[in-house]
Amino acid sequence: MGGGLYYLKGRVGGGEENLTPPSVQTGMATGVTGTSAVLIATLDLGGYGSAEVSFKWREAGGNWNYVEPWLRVYSGGSRRYTLTGLTPGKTYEFQALLRFDGKVVEGNVRSFTTPLPTTGFSMTGTIRGVYFPRMSFSASLTPEGKVRLYVVSGETTLAPENWEWRAENEDGPVTPFLPGQEALSPGGSVLLDLRSQVQAGSVGRGDRIRIRHLPSGFSYPGVTIS
Repeated sequence: MGGGLYYLKGRVGGGEENLTPPSVQTGMATGVTGTSAVLIATLDLGGYGSAEVSFKWREAGGNWNYVEPWLRVYSGGSRRYTLTGLTPGKTYEFQALLRFDGKVVEGNVRSFTTPLPTTGFSMTGTIRGVYFPRMSFSASLTPEGKVRLYVVSGETTLAPENWEWRAENEDGPVTPFLPGQEALSPGGSVLLDLRSQVQAGSVGRGDRIRIRHLPSGFSYPGVTIS
């Protein structure tokens, strides 16, 4: 047998099946603010059809905290986890974890430091984890006064029950969050009827549409209407 690491997994046709085990790497934290950061794990499932991914984290030198529940995955690639309720000006360490066949493998330990606030920071908050798919959008105003929302890129399709939207201008929201009526698919688009939903103020070019993922509650950055 050539070089490399293999696990023996059952018997196939009277012989033993050799499976390359999954592996995980810890990516650099992104989107670091005074109170939150996005942790990244990069997975390779090897010869396995699925595994479970999670993270552990701590303030540098402290006790480890473990993210629950583990997320079952069926393909390799990157997975993200948003950690909130952190303290500004602190250094945190984190590590990606992968579980399969009762074994847990760990990625390398990475760290990040939350920036100190400038003014008006509230120290209250709770720790919670949010899994959400990476997606990017654009939006344009139609002659009828509606907004065409385009899904420029995305990891998956969001069913109508998994997203909602609202319109915002420079003064703030002008509609409540409204349920999605169609699926958001990478490369596709949906039509948002602003005219019948605006409760106060107005919306036009230069204003924004905000998309919120459900059930995580994660809001994507506002999409400027062109």
